Formats: sequence, C-alpha cells, structure tokens
Amino acid sequence: MESNGLSWHRVYQVAVDGAPAMMGARLGFRGFVQKENLSIQVDHCTINRYSLGCKTLPASLEAVLDDVVRFINFIKTKDLNSHVFKELCKEMRESYKVLLYLTEILQRGRVVSRVVELHKAIQCFLVEKISGLAAHFSDTAWLFRLCYLADVSGKLNKGNFALRGKNTTILDAHEPISAFIKKLRLWSRRISKGIVAQFSTLDQFVDDNEEGQQLLDEAKQEIQQHMEGIFLNGYFPDRGTASLQWCVQPF
Repeated sequence: MESNGLSWHRVYQVAVDGAPAMMGARLGFRGFVQKENLSIQVDHCTINRYSLGCKTLPASLEAVLDDVVRFINFIKTKDLNSHVFKELCKEMRESYKVLLYLTEILQRGRVVSRVVELHKAIQCFLVEKISGLAAHFSDTAWLFRLCYLADVSGKLNKGNFALRGKNTTILDAHEPISAFIKKLRLWSRRISKGIVAQFSTLDQFVDDNEEGQQLLDEAKQEIQQHMEGIFLNGYFPDRGTASLQWCVQPF
C-alpha cells in the first residue's frame, strides 16, 4: 500500500520525537506505520535523544547554571546595566562586551564560556552594584564547576552540530554519537587519574590555582557520574544501527 507516494513496505525504520502521540502503538504515528508494515522499527529521533542527554546535570552543576542565568538576567534585563557593563568591558579591554542569553541547549556552551571569559568584568560590576551574586566569584569550588561546565557544554554543542544537516541519515548520526560515547569513557578514565587536559578551561584553572588539584580530587566522582549520565543512561542503547552496518561496509 502507498500513502502520498510512499511505499511503507520499502521502509525499514522511522524516527519520532518520543511524544506519546507519536509513539502510541494503536493511535499514534507508530501504530499507523506498523499497520501498513509491521516490520518497521520506530525509534526516538537521534537529535532529540542527544538533547535529552545534554540536559542531564547533577544538582551541583545545575546550581551553577542557575547562577549564570541570574548574572545574565541581572545585567541584561535593564538597559542601564547593559550599557554600564559594556563600558566596563571596554575599560578592562575584554575580548567581548556583552553576555549571551541562555536559550536552547545548543547555546549553553557559548553562554557559559562567555561568562568564564568575562568573569572579572562580571565580578567587578556586581561588586559595584553591591550584589550578593559577586560572592560566587570568590568561591574557588564554584569557579571550578563553572570551568568544567563551560568545557563540557562546548563539546556537547559541537556534537549537536555534527548531527544536523540536510540529507543526514541515521547512519550518519550514529558515527559521531558512537565516537562521542567512547570519548566520554576515555575522559572519565582520565579524570579518575587526575588528568583534565581534555578540558582546556578547567585545566588552566587547576594550573593557576593553589587549590586546583585539591578541588579536582574532591570533584572526580561528581564529574565521572555526570559524564556517565550524559549518554550511558539508556539514551543510546547499542541497538538498531548494528544490523545496518552492511550499508556502511557492504563487503
């Protein structure tokens, strides 16, 4: 049977966003396509699962991200504050003059990295405004987590871009996902040995601060749990694409 020119008997697999209306075995899209061809596999969209994995944060890192949002809102929601902050950045000869709003997961890495780069200007501005938020920039444990969040979010952003593009297939998406999961496992092993060279901002912070190595020792388990929770929590079970590898290597 064909619907709008599509022969469902030639379809092997379809991906949806995971919503009940799409995944319903009887009334959803899954029920519709499997009614036409019971052998069709219906799975969650790779990009959607990637986004869910990216949102996985332990409470301590979630708190840091919430603080970042507070800084940004405090400075950017009032025109006067934004103007004063911009002039302050000019006086301090910062590379950037404005902060970025946190919108989607795709932007998290850029937003947090911008806060790291402008942290001296932000601290100076908050001190002048007599804001209690300035105390965070005197907390080395908080700064340690901020640097890690900037690095790992930036790497997640790059992975997100790799999954997008015209005519991208599930096999195209499978390769960067598999590679990134292997990187996460490698990084986790390095963290257990006290190696953070893969996270440039965090590595610089550890080298520049006397308490850096102690903070790393204390946060090892927390960072490992975060990296394991990003993708190894069932978002990307090792199934579905294995049977299609002959398309990549037919011989």
